[in-house]
Amino acid sequence: MNIIGIDIGTTLVKIIETNENLEILNKMTIDKTYTKNCLDIFIEKFNIDIKNIGKLVLTGIGANKTNLDTKSIPKIMVDEMEAIAIGGTMLSGKENALIVSVGTGTAFVKVRKKEYIHLGGTGIGGGSFIKLCNAIIHIDD
Repeated sequence: MNIIGIDIGTTLVKIIETNENLEILNKMTIDKTYTKNCLDIFIEKFNIDIKNIGKLVLTGIGANKTNLDTKSIPKIMVDEMEAIAIGGTMLSGKENALIVSVGTGTAFVKVRKKEYIHLGGTGIGGGSFIKLCNAIIHIDD
């Protein structure tokens, strides 16, 4: 059975579908305006058979506050810092790392042998920084 992961952030919803081996099958970013029906949009865009989805994994600052229609698919909530720690170490292939997540905000997460700690961060991240640069000096990349 496949897994759909949904990260509901401050400004964007990021969605990914993986198979049992965690190989990426489909991914998409959607404006947060469409949070409630983002799963419908994702399923329709990639013509996904809902019977092949074993679970939804939700994370992000908005995951607990959402009225997302989950289509009665079993869901699991994952703490955002844990998701950053697990995702960062999986992607890097490292057991010990400093993972920096740069989105609307920035988080620094230290990982040592599957133990993690949120070191801190800021509300200013990549999206905010680019918008500020564009407003002040008209540079947007």
